[in-house]
Amino acid sequence: MSIPFHHSVAQIVQSLIVTNGLGANYVAGMSGTPTDWSVYASGEPPQPENCITVYGTAPKMFGKTAIDGMQQQHRGVTIRVRGVDEPTAFVRAELLMQSLTENVYRQTVELTYQSVVYKYLVNSFPSLALVPFGYLSPTDKRYVINLNGTVVVRTRV
Repeated sequence: MSIPFHHSVAQIVQSLIVTNGLGANYVAGMSGTPTDWSVYASGEPPQPENCITVYGTAPKMFGKTAIDGMQQQHRGVTIRVRGVDEPTAFVRAELLMQSLTENVYRQTVELTYQSVVYKYLVNSFPSLALVPFGYLSPTDKRYVINLNGTVVVRTRV
């Protein structure tokens, strides 16, 4: 039987990106201002112009185990890279895609919920595709690129 998650896949991947030095940690409500490449989970603020936002998406299902009926799945993820212009966004998106697919292997992420520390084991990103989205609007020159794919993650005791 699997152990339930206490954090969304977006929060887990957000922490992983920050831990690996691919983005900055900014917690809303804390002192200071967001810096370039601040990483957010499940919601994107209007500033800073260069930022990374992680969203959970539909998982890829592989059925159930025969003994206990535990669902086997790769959790879906979209990593949205917004840059001041297309080259800036593209360079950061390429860096993220390369680092996450080539360097993440069995990495532990620790997150706290109600004063309890929960551990998650991120095995890998078996699929991650760079999908250019384009400019936000004709008058807004910020450019968006999505990294869509799956991540293999489970709770760790």
